[in-house]
Amino acid sequence: MNPKKSYLGIGLFLLIGVIPSISFAQIDWLKYSGNPILQAGEHPSWEDEEIRCPIVIMDAGVYKMWYSGQTYVAGLPEDLSRIGYATSTDGFNWTKFALNPVLDAGVPGTWEDGGVDDPTVIKDDGIYMLWYTGVSFPAPLGTEEGVTGIGYAFSDDGISWTKYSENPVLGPGLLGCWDDQYVDDATVIKDGDVLKMWYMGFGSNHPDSSIGYANSSDGITWEKYPTPVIENGSEPIVIKKGGIYRMWYASETGIQYAMSWDGIVWEKYALPVLTKGESGSWDDEVVTDPAVLKDDSTYKMWYAGEGSGPPYGGIGVATSSFLAKKCLVKAGKTDNSDMILILGQMSAAVDDFNDANYVQVIIDSNDMVNPLILTFPINDKAFKNDKYNYARTENTSKRLFKYDTKTGKFTFMAKNVDLSGLGCPLTIEIMVGNYVGVGEVDEDVVNGPIRLIPIQLMREVKDTLRVDKNPKLTSGKKPSTDSLSVMGTITLKNTCNLTVEVVTITWGTQTFTIPEGSFKFKKNTFTCKNVKVVEGGIVSAKFDFVKCSFTIAIKKAAIQSKSGTVNFGIAFCSFNESVEVEL
Repeated sequence: MNPKKSYLGIGLFLLIGVIPSISFAQIDWLKYSGNPILQAGEHPSWEDEEIRCPIVIMDAGVYKMWYSGQTYVAGLPEDLSRIGYATSTDGFNWTKFALNPVLDAGVPGTWEDGGVDDPTVIKDDGIYMLWYTGVSFPAPLGTEEGVTGIGYAFSDDGISWTKYSENPVLGPGLLGCWDDQYVDDATVIKDGDVLKMWYMGFGSNHPDSSIGYANSSDGITWEKYPTPVIENGSEPIVIKKGGIYRMWYASETGIQYAMSWDGIVWEKYALPVLTKGESGSWDDEVVTDPAVLKDDSTYKMWYAGEGSGPPYGGIGVATSSFLAKKCLVKAGKTDNSDMILILGQMSAAVDDFNDANYVQVIIDSNDMVNPLILTFPINDKAFKNDKYNYARTENTSKRLFKYDTKTGKFTFMAKNVDLSGLGCPLTIEIMVGNYVGVGEVDEDVVNGPIRLIPIQLMREVKDTLRVDKNPKLTSGKKPSTDSLSVMGTITLKNTCNLTVEVVTITWGTQTFTIPEGSFKFKKNTFTCKNVKVVEGGIVSAKFDFVKCSFTIAIKKAAIQSKSGTVNFGIAFCSFNESVEVEL
């Protein structure tokens, strides 16, 4: 499967318009009928005016939410905001912590004496890390907003917090910067070893609220990107899945959505993905403060609402109604011979098909060489009786899409196509008319939990190593007479000639070095037999980089790791991969 530089599309399966650089996702949201799921407290209480700004994480099977609560305090120009905590087993039914709030405003005269607001929380290495907005008054230059900054706190349990002594850790920019007047609404993720923050700000020369970006190695010292990354937006929430950054943020029209490969250059979806409720509802005036979490194969969004109807606001939840229930992926032996089948649920309506000329399906993942983009025409033959059914074979490539608008069930199949680099999680996007539905498919859905996605799809794309069966280890009756055999799959990003290379096998803390010149090449296979290694033992090995398979056998050796979890690795040329195996 050689990497290609062009997008796929044959005959009637032509690409329509501009090829998207990123697949839009999680656009199709359904509000929970029992909203709001969290309301302001009874009067008098610390949260009797309003609650907002939820942030939710999943921790040991429990949904944990931190949120802002407001109450009137005489002498302050705005309601005093503090941060509370709640838990849930399903994301819909919540229990507030009895001793709320868990984070209070600062004492008079401090940078946060006007309130603490807008929490964002991650858990890293057993420690809860919280960033929040602090505000103090009086407001500068007669403006309505107080002086703001973003502070940091940490906790062992998510309830008892220790504020960083030198807060705030992020403040407004220097005079003339786009955010020289106000910073607020931070969201933070950990991406590798880097903490990444997106936040709302505005300035004297940039009066419209926009979203900026900063990064940090410790969560305390932050380096700002010089310009906004999203214009005209606020209250961002960012998650990263499948190598793609996904942002939901607030605007005047509702909650918007954008995607990015690097977290800096964003591609916006044109329409709001969550809008105000119907007239007279609890959220018919404002929907804002999104908090999004991937939950199994679906997404949940918690958000703040304000409305003209009872209970006149609170925190609600919505779910992404697009769902991929089954996915089968097979790797072919030659180029353009792969296959993918996806069965799922979506909510496109009859009007979406009546108003459109085609259905477009996009399959993508982090390492995929080129997204698979297929377009299916809509005509009277393909769409009738509220059902769509189109199948065609052209130049050995077969494509099929079926959908029932009454049941919401769809079937997508593409056979004899190029899926080079496809891995988990993979993303499927379906667009028809005004409907856009996208879901991510994880390893528990792709080929089931036992049969993993074919590693052969990574050939010439990525270095990968997988042990497909439990290694076989036999202890000898005499010293240095143990034997070990390991079989699995392997792919190389770059080609390598093992006949002139040293190959190192790692087993736990031991290494077995096969010297240069030990391998012979025949029929796409590199083989060495009964090679004595300097570490002690005799090694035989076979690598087939076309079938992506390997077999390693070690005998007459003193194997040290004989039980539990063992690290197994292979290194040669630029390839150096390892996996953990169970004995």
